[in-house]
Amino acid sequence: MISVCSLSIGDPLVILILTILGALCAIILILPTIPDSENSLQTRIPTYLHITTNSKVIASYVLGRRSFSFEREKRKFYFLDF
Repeated sequence: MISVCSLSIGDPLVILILTILGALCAIILILPTIPDSENSLQTRIPTYLHITTNSKVIASYVLGRRSFSFEREKRKFYFLDF
């Protein structure tokens, strides 16, 4: 069994996993937040698609860490070219 932690970020499997993870985090951030009052519950989106604020904070953190890992790897390759 291949461990994802031991693979390089340039490996296609890791890129696929990180892309799916980024897309999932972006979808979580786009979904509406659970409303505070019952009056604002009148939306077209079903209630099971409303996300808590804590879930959105975690998704934004994971998306930021994923972006940072890609940027760090890109910089490493950029400096190796010179």
